[in-house]
Amino acid sequence: LMYKRKNSRKVKKCVIIGCGQIAGGSDPVDGTFIRTHAKAYKENPKCHLSAVCDTNRNRAKRFAEKWNVPVYGTNTCKILKEVNPDIVSICTPTNCHENDFVLALQSGAKYIWMEKPAAPDMKSLQRMERKAKKFAAQVWINYSRRYDPGFHILTDALPGLKGVQTVRACYTKGLHHNGCHMIDLLLWLFGPVKNFEITSVLRDPHYPTISARLQHRNAVVDLIGLDYKNYSLFDLDILGNKGCIKIIDGGRKIQFEKVINDKFYKGYKSLALQKEHSGTYEQFMKFGLDRGLSGQDMPGFKEEFKIQTLIQRMISASGLK
Repeated sequence: LMYKRKNSRKVKKCVIIGCGQIAGGSDPVDGTFIRTHAKAYKENPKCHLSAVCDTNRNRAKRFAEKWNVPVYGTNTCKILKEVNPDIVSICTPTNCHENDFVLALQSGAKYIWMEKPAAPDMKSLQRMERKAKKFAAQVWINYSRRYDPGFHILTDALPGLKGVQTVRACYTKGLHHNGCHMIDLLLWLFGPVKNFEITSVLRDPHYPTISARLQHRNAVVDLIGLDYKNYSLFDLDILGNKGCIKIIDGGRKIQFEKVINDKFYKGYKSLALQKEHSGTYEQFMKFGLDRGLSGQDMPGFKEEFKIQTLIQRMISASGLK
């Protein structure tokens, strides 16, 4: 059977399903296409971007021309069979993921890199996990901050805070969209949520948003969801006993503050910037691909089940559907 094929190729054939922004659309600011699947494949000498698929043929054609991809089209099944890929990126809408996922497995792909959330509901997620085990495929889910070296510097620095007093986590664009990234980050940094209290609900038809106080094992987090129509935000402040760490603009900057003697008031202490990390956030897809292909831990179904379980609990408690 195709899925039992052993992969001995040095250069891996890669296919992208779905030609939207994260797949390879231009950066809205400078047009450099940095944070995309296509950019990561193109810059990795172990990979060859062999084909792209999209339900819109013109969009697939434009994408293929932009990235110099030899094969494109709308028939995903046909293209996967023709290319026989090693890696498949699934960048389609969430309700299409399971079907695309099964096609990718049946094509013989041994790595599947999927946008989040991985599935529209828990039953779909469970079916996908079972199929992945059957086909012995590795599944990466694009919780991208886990790849960024800056966030690994952050995790190494956490013990230096000598305990966490409180955490403020602000996000926009809904619990399912940016919110799941924040939930993943909080679970990664502070462990499971023991209990929570819903503090407010924004019943936006496109991006329903929840604010809550989360009691983690090692921290209390005020999760604050704001209206995306005013501005975009993804910030996290970790206030410790011996310092503070600030994640700014999604991770473009990570600031580390230390306790110092106050310059103006004798006997008082204040916080001062110790160092700032920047420059890696824009390349998180590159780091993710490198990490996955080298066999290091990548976020997958295990993390996704934890994220979606908590989100569903919060949705139920808030009265949202």
